[in-house]
Amino acid sequence: MPLDGESFRGPDPRPEKRKKDTDVMKKMHKKGLRCEITGKQPASLHHVYPRGQGGDDVPENLVALEGTGTTGLHGRVTENDHCALSLLGDHILLNRPDVIFYVQDKLGEEAGRDWLRRKLFISL
Repeated sequence: MPLDGESFRGPDPRPEKRKKDTDVMKKMHKKGLRCEITGKQPASLHHVYPRGQGGDDVPENLVALEGTGTTGLHGRVTENDHCALSLLGDHILLNRPDVIFYVQDKLGEEAGRDWLRRKLFISL
């Protein structure tokens, strides 16, 4: 059995939701997107609660960060750089309560608090 993405993982269990989520991403990811923290561009959208763990492509789970998933601040966050994650956590705490509510709703109140504390050093 080949290990291409479709055979290995099977069909997408949520094809309609993925299409809707992709449309949201396209609307948010417009040319000239600036980093929410540094104000620099180009920037890309970072999933605060990872898609691989069940995070959705919704504005409450997306933060514009400088660089790509492998470069700039976005790359540092993706690679779990302690300073970059702390900077992102401070930004979310001060400017993006919608992200906090999203994670707490996704995981449940206490589990969400624990995840935010461990991952982004946010104490609520």
